[in-house]
Amino acid sequence: MPKVTRAPVSSTKPKIEKPKTDKPAKTADANAAAPTWGPKSASDIAKAQLDAAKADGLSPAELKATFDALSAQFGPEVANQTLKENLGAHLPELTLDSVKWIQSTFGSMDNHIERYQEVLGSYLQGAQLMDSNFNGKIDATDLAFTKGANGTVNTKAIGQAMADRTKINAAIVSACNDLAKANHKYTTLPFQSFNRDMWQGTGPVGTGALAGVFKLKPGVKPSDAINDIFNNPKKYKFECATALVIAYHKAILDLIGPKDFDKAFTDLKMGPWKYSDTFKKYWGTTGSGKVSDDPKNPKPIGVGQYAYIKNWQVGAGAWFKGWQGENVISLGGDKFYGHLYGITTGAKMIEEMNDHRSLWAKRSTSMTTTRGEISTSVLQLDKTVE
Repeated sequence: MPKVTRAPVSSTKPKIEKPKTDKPAKTADANAAAPTWGPKSASDIAKAQLDAAKADGLSPAELKATFDALSAQFGPEVANQTLKENLGAHLPELTLDSVKWIQSTFGSMDNHIERYQEVLGSYLQGAQLMDSNFNGKIDATDLAFTKGANGTVNTKAIGQAMADRTKINAAIVSACNDLAKANHKYTTLPFQSFNRDMWQGTGPVGTGALAGVFKLKPGVKPSDAINDIFNNPKKYKFECATALVIAYHKAILDLIGPKDFDKAFTDLKMGPWKYSDTFKKYWGTTGSGKVSDDPKNPKPIGVGQYAYIKNWQVGAGAWFKGWQGENVISLGGDKFYGHLYGITTGAKMIEEMNDHRSLWAKRSTSMTTTRGEISTSVLQLDKTVE
């Protein structure tokens, strides 16, 4: 309201000053920065709604309702940030389903979340992974949520060792999927062949046909040679053990990057359990390929781990065609990768190998106690700062 200045009392008519109008009234600027009180008010709303809903545990529906309410008033970006900031105080009230909703909504861990979840769940049964700091990576402070015997949800940080194991085994699973998609031809040891533009044989005649083992040609980068196996699958033929050696090297390449891979694997070699001295430092196995696993109490196998399925009474002719067993990598549940089969179930592999037993065979093909994995110390080869 304009200020009115009253003139002294006189016989003349009082003069009323008019408001100044020399400056135009201010109008809203569409490009102006958001008011500073927005996030604070959003935080108050988030806290109030989460506090009201936490009594029986925070369900995905309640979290979504809070997010939608914030998004409607402040926009999705503010809603996203505010809900993340307020979740820390409510971790004890989260259900396993709500953890899954949070992870799928706010963080994909570089699009590896499903694979990380599969690996972690094979080591911590029923665990649900959450990127606790929402940095998009898996690290020691990320949380594993598990349900206790009494139905309560337990929470703990996964720690550095499990973060590293999860990262490595997830990369192995990805390499297996890439091999399956490439659909390389299968052949037995004497007839293995690699692209001669990248590799040279180590056999007596220099072709690799007798030894089935190949090393880098001079001047070829190790990372280029590994990638060529996937980029030019028609130029390669190999058997199941060689396929797994390839998968492990592809996983390491993806983990540490081409620059560090090229420095570490100058002695790169590929064959049926034939590999470089560098790889030997990081590869280890337990159990035996000559001892059958106990079907009633099987030895645990984590997603991304190596195992061996043995045809105990393979026929003589079938042995020369590679039916004596299958080197496999677990992909979770009863799903495995094995060259010749691609990705299928262990039951399917056993069924097919049983069809190639000797006529007098009575013993079924089965999983052995062999397990294998790459040491987490391989991540120390990653020396390049991003």
